[in-house]
Amino acid sequence: PACSPDGTQIAFLRDRRELRLLTIESKQERVLATGMFADAIDAPEPVWGPGGTWIAAFMIGAKSFTNVHLIPVAEGGGPPRPISGLANVYANSIAWTPDGTTVLFDTRQRTEQGQLARVDLTLRTPKFREDLFRDLFTQNPQTPRTPNSPPPANSPPPAATAPPLATPRLAATSDPVFDEIRRRLSFLPLGLDVQRVAVSPDGKVALITATSAGQTNLYTYSLDELAAERPVPRQLTSTAGGKSDAQFSPDGREVFFLEGGRIQIATVESRAVRPVNVTAEFTTDFAVEKMDVFRQAWTLMRDNFYDPKFHGVDWEASRETYGPWVE
Repeated sequence: PACSPDGTQIAFLRDRRELRLLTIESKQERVLATGMFADAIDAPEPVWGPGGTWIAAFMIGAKSFTNVHLIPVAEGGGPPRPISGLANVYANSIAWTPDGTTVLFDTRQRTEQGQLARVDLTLRTPKFREDLFRDLFTQNPQTPRTPNSPPPANSPPPAATAPPLATPRLAATSDPVFDEIRRRLSFLPLGLDVQRVAVSPDGKVALITATSAGQTNLYTYSLDELAAERPVPRQLTSTAGGKSDAQFSPDGREVFFLEGGRIQIATVESRAVRPVNVTAEFTTDFAVEKMDVFRQAWTLMRDNFYDPKFHGVDWEASRETYGPWVE
């Protein structure tokens, strides 16, 4: 499940074939879209846009390529709209920028490094540091005068109207521009085997889980177009353990992640890492649990195997054959 930005609705996948929306107060649910939303092993959750009017989700096409689609939340809003058309195999995570104008996601082939793709949902006007320099010479407003009062002595002549600055990026409530949107996909030059991505609360930094030299670590990458230096990946962690579920703190100064089953916190500026001490216990009946795992795995294959004839195997009979062995 994924809660809407205002906390009134929950989006979720049912059997990876339906994207549904549940209104919490009324407990009513409806189908937003149908299709193949995730593969049989990994099931990425749908991701709400900042304005709460669109949901981004991975959908698998006829040739088994996984691409990002946007689904309108409003009733009668229409079918899912693809915003990428990559001939890939795997994709794990989607992240919106806070202004709702950009979507980032990871994408990969079987034997190639994962890449970080960026899709501009609106017609983006590049920003330049020269614009900041020009703003320094924008005339400040004059002190208001009454209509009949004379101008102050030695007052300069009224300045000509300054030319408009670059068009600002649209707010999160603006709808994506789908016309030729596939032309607005680009890859960030990271040089890493990208696995997952998250975006800082201010939208200026991407948090990337990636592998390099056989180790998985966290990296930050500037998305700020007005940054003084050319962006390069900045390594945040440097340990050999696997990293997962990385996310920013609300103020963007720290990063929470899992490593070796333990919660860790990394400070973005100093890159210092400290653990969060958590202790928990649980009791399980392995004899019972292993049968649930068997049934779950058997059902997963039954519902998702690409060949409906199972390459000639009687899948129903296989449950009766192997079930007693597992037990």
